[in-house]
Amino acid sequence: VGKFKVGKSYYYGYKGKGYIVRSNAVKVNGKGYWAGSSGVLHRDDIAYRLIKKAQGYRSDTRYLILIDIDNPRFVLMQGSRGNWKIKNVWECDTGAPSTPTVRGVYKMGIKGYSFGHGYTCYYYSQILGDYLIHTRIYQEGTWILNDGPLGRRCSQGCVRLATPNAKWVWDHVPSGTTIVTTT
Repeated sequence: VGKFKVGKSYYYGYKGKGYIVRSNAVKVNGKGYWAGSSGVLHRDDIAYRLIKKAQGYRSDTRYLILIDIDNPRFVLMQGSRGNWKIKNVWECDTGAPSTPTVRGVYKMGIKGYSFGHGYTCYYYSQILGDYLIHTRIYQEGTWILNDGPLGRRCSQGCVRLATPNAKWVWDHVPSGTTIVTTT
């Protein structure tokens, strides 16, 4: 069948197999897409590449995180090596060129509620040392946003997510989860 439209959404189905792609990546006419659990296709070459790369990694938990540093994208996978399925794909901020995010393979460390002096970031999960996954920057002790849009290379090396996404990671992704930071 290939790519087809229902209402305003696109899907990808396999001819003769009777199902659509869900929680995985697919190429259509040379372009990368990913489909969440609903099967709706999202055009995204960066996420497509990360999802394909994920299959070669293992994690001590049922989650795996891949972060593209140069094209800020955060991909959360669920499953196991060779059988990772997409849980979420989010825009993020990564380190500025002068204060880059560390590159490599790490295990999620400690977690905490907030940190900062003159500002506050919430729901942090450790990548390595002071390199963290957390919310965007808020005015100190408040929930008043003091930060620009996501999708930039602007942090001091941390990975920033929208608040609901940082909280989801904080609540559900356990310490020990493999985190891959790459380009």
